[in-house]
Amino acid sequence: MKSSIQRRLPDHQQIDPGNTRSKGISLPAVPALQRAAAAEEVPLQKKSKPVVQRVKVGDPSHSSIFLAVTHFPTDIYHTAKAVLDELKAAGTDFTDATAIVAAVNADARVVAARAGSVEISTLSDGKKLRQRHIDAGTWAEITPARDDHAYELTTVIDEITYKFHVHPPPFPGRDGIPGQIMKAGRMTNTQTSSATITAIFTKHGRPAGW
Repeated sequence: MKSSIQRRLPDHQQIDPGNTRSKGISLPAVPALQRAAAAEEVPLQKKSKPVVQRVKVGDPSHSSIFLAVTHFPTDIYHTAKAVLDELKAAGTDFTDATAIVAAVNADARVVAARAGSVEISTLSDGKKLRQRHIDAGTWAEITPARDDHAYELTTVIDEITYKFHVHPPPFPGRDGIPGQIMKAGRMTNTQTSSATITAIFTKHGRPAGW
């Protein structure tokens, strides 16, 4: 039988559960170089950079036709699409659709197309007279010459020839007097608007003496 009496160990072999004897003992300080080396061993966590998504003309939801239809008026659709097709062929990267549209709007051809698409007046048949029609028109005296030497702007709108007649002002420097609008050689019984006359004078100038 094992004895129930536990043998007492010498004092120097006694286990101190509370470590009371070592509480008053101070451990030697860790040298500064060792602390620095330990700090270097801790890997630094790098901040992850946000991923910027890039898109190209021709990607899903960024086709030339879709962007041209949804972001540009019908009047300049073909010009905008031509620029978009060029960006697609070049494989240019953009951040989003807004950046693509901004690049197209900055193109000189689109800038010119927008300027030319400005509406001057609506004709009796519903056609829109735009600045580009004024720019491309021919401004000359009506032939055969009339007693008052009236002028006309000849231009083409949707493959139809229109002539906008303007009579000379009563006094030089005054507004021109509206005349007949001709469509495909026939009178329309409507007159050239004052806005049209102003646009003609701005682009082509006043005839001598007007």
